[in-house]
Amino acid sequence: MDDITLAFLKLYKSKNKPLSLSDLSVITDNPHSSLISNIVWLLDNSYLEVDPGYSVLHGDNLSPKAKLIITQDGIIEIDRLSKAQRKHKFNEIRAWITLTISIAAFIKSFFL
Repeated sequence: MDDITLAFLKLYKSKNKPLSLSDLSVITDNPHSSLISNIVWLLDNSYLEVDPGYSVLHGDNLSPKAKLIITQDGIIEIDRLSKAQRKHKFNEIRAWITLTISIAAFIKSFFL
């Protein structure tokens, strides 16, 4: 998942209400056509779905007015990616601290 697609998924989680492609294009200031590939990917991977209230009246077709909601799988994926990013950041900080300590010990070894 690229950063833009993840940002869309996080936007759906933060708004906590159904958003259409039209709503998304207004929020992100991008045309519908530039959003479709990311939204279709999220739909194909079951991270988003057409709002059941909308699909009863209009069907499951993706249109600019189709209301989409985040699924439980989408929420789980956001949480998983957030944990992975925190773990990576922690490991990076730990590696730099370890390097600093080892360089300091190496330098100190010359003076004793």
